[in-house]
Amino acid sequence: MPIRSSGKLFGGVLLLLSSLSLHADDATADAEPGWFNRMTNWVEHELANLGGDGEFNPDDGIDWAAVPGPFATPDSGFGLGVSSVGLFVVDKNDTVSQPSSITMTVFGSSKGNIGIDLDTQIFLQEDRRRLYIWGVAEKVHDVFYGPGIKKGKRNHNKHSFKLDTLVVNSKYLFQMAPAFYVGFGASLGQNNVKGSVDSHHTQPVTSSAFPQDVRTAGATFHAMYDSRDFGLNAKQGRLLQADGGFYNSSADRSHHFQKLALEYREYQAMGPGVLAFQLASEFKFGDVTWDNLTKLGGEDRLRGYTTGRYRGKQMLMSQVEYRHNLPGRHGMVYWLGAGTLGDDVSDLGSEPWIHSVGLGYRYELKPGVNLRADFAWGNGDSGIYVGVNEAF
Repeated sequence: MPIRSSGKLFGGVLLLLSSLSLHADDATADAEPGWFNRMTNWVEHELANLGGDGEFNPDDGIDWAAVPGPFATPDSGFGLGVSSVGLFVVDKNDTVSQPSSITMTVFGSSKGNIGIDLDTQIFLQEDRRRLYIWGVAEKVHDVFYGPGIKKGKRNHNKHSFKLDTLVVNSKYLFQMAPAFYVGFGASLGQNNVKGSVDSHHTQPVTSSAFPQDVRTAGATFHAMYDSRDFGLNAKQGRLLQADGGFYNSSADRSHHFQKLALEYREYQAMGPGVLAFQLASEFKFGDVTWDNLTKLGGEDRLRGYTTGRYRGKQMLMSQVEYRHNLPGRHGMVYWLGAGTLGDDVSDLGSEPWIHSVGLGYRYELKPGVNLRADFAWGNGDSGIYVGVNEAF
C-alpha cells in the first residue's frame, strides 16, 4: 500500500531522483556522462540493490523489491517509510497460476505515527484456489467531519484525533468455472480514539455519533469473475466482483449492519499503453459506526482527498486511467475520477460529486510491479502518493 500525503507522504526526494531517470535516453552514446546520467545510474543502481532489478526469479523464494524514503506532513511530522513487494510461486510446477504477492508498508514519524500495512494474494492449484489476506496495524492521526459530502466540505466540522487501528480481513475463493470464483471470508477490527488534537479547530461531535472504542467482527461472502492477466497491474482482461457481509460492532452499545460491494474493472491495450476503467459501489445497511463508514479519498479511491474526510453509508465512484509505457522500464499515467456518498441508496446523486484528476510516474521494479508516484488534485484538496502497485 502506498505511503500517501494524507497522513503518510512518501519521500519527495526519492520521487525527484526517480523522475530524473526519464532523461536517461537523452544523452548520446559518445557523450561525456552528465549529472542527469550519473544521477540516473545511481538511482537505478540503488533500486537494483533493493531488489528493483526488473526481474523475477522464482528460485529465490520470495523475490523482494523495497523502496525506502522520508516523508513529512503537518499531522505526522517527519518520518521514514519503506514500501515493498515480494513475488513468489507456491508450486514451481504450476504453470497456470500468476505469481503470488506480498505488499507491505512500514512507517514511523516524529509525532508518533507508526504502522504496518500488509496485503497478500496467493494463487494455488493452477489458479483453482485463491487466498487473500489484508491487515493493518497503525497509531496515526485521523479526521472525522461527519457522514456525507456536504459535511466533509465544511472545515468547521473537522474533528481531529489520535487513532489506534488493528484490522484483519481474509477471503478464500474456489473456482467454479473458467475465471469464475466463489468463496467466504472473515473480518476483524478494532479502533480506539486516544485523544483529540487541534482542538481549537474542532467542532465537537456527540459521543453517540462518535463512539471512541469500537470492535467489529463480520462473516463475508464473495463472487468474482476475473480474466485479468496479472492482478497487481493488468494489461488486459476484466474483473467483476460482489462482496457481501454481516457485521456486529461493539461500542457504547451493539451495532449490527450489512454490506454489499460491487465492482467492475476493464483493461484494454491502446496505443503504447493500457486504458483502465473502474466502476465501484458500496452499500451499507443498518446501524453503521463512524469507523465502518465507507471512505472516498486516499491512495485508491479518488486520489487527491484527505483520507477520512469523506465518509458515508452508500458510495458510488468511477475512474478511468491511461497507463502510457515509455522506453525502458519507465511509464506515465493520467486519470480522471468522480464519486459521491449518501445516507440511503436513494440519496446517491443528491449530494455533490467530488472529482479527481492527476498524473503519475512509473518505474518497473519487478515484471508488472511498479514504483508509483502520483500527483492528484481534487475539489479544494490535493495529494502525493508514492509506493508500489497500481490504484486499481
